[in-house]
Amino acid sequence: MITVETQPWSVMVDHAQATYPNECCGAMLGSIDGDVKKVLKAVAIENSYTGEQGARYELRPEDLLEADRQARA
Repeated sequence: MITVETQPWSVMVDHAQATYPNECCGAMLGSIDGDVKKVLKAVAIENSYTGEQGARYELRPEDLLEADRQARA
């Protein structure tokens, strides 16, 4: 089961609303305890796709690496 805390949920919803009608993307960071996964932080990531962003998204590797760095911190 995955639970999402209130603050990261707000980050995800705000990011989706700000980028609509284009695709939005990001990372969910948190903890795992057995079968329970908890999202404690959400990181909005820019859609770097250069074409029609309403139908597709693309992430830069350096953005994913930064999200991974934040997760490890």
